[in-house]
Amino acid sequence: MRNLLVLSVLLVSMCVSAQQASVIIEDDSQTDLFIKAEAIPTEVRSGRNLDMVFEVRNKRADTVRNITLLAYDQCLFSGDNTKTFVEIRPNETKRWSWKWLAGDVNVRRDCNIGFKVDYEADFYRTQTLAPRHQTL
Repeated sequence: MRNLLVLSVLLVSMCVSAQQASVIIEDDSQTDLFIKAEAIPTEVRSGRNLDMVFEVRNKRADTVRNITLLAYDQCLFSGDNTKTFVEIRPNETKRWSWKWLAGDVNVRRDCNIGFKVDYEADFYRTQTLAPRHQTL
């Protein structure tokens, strides 16, 4: 199963003042996982860090296995971008953060940071059959 989301961050040159606000995306629409991503700050100066904070919670009644979150951007950030868990038990939450370094730019640049989550889960379906008897 797969889940895709996108965050927007602004990359600016060193001569622009930066804000210390954050942008947060919470995706509760998935039936299996709750995913929260936060980028701090929303405006990053060249050569400065962007903190990416992630939270993934298993909403299922059973364990989810082989969970991998991959974050990617079209800008000049560098740092770790893949996190893997062997399993997440029911109602268990995993939190972590990455610190990304912003590269040099000469003009303001909008950056879209996307991420996807791949995982394995079991699907169960039960159905009752009632045979019909016919007499000839």
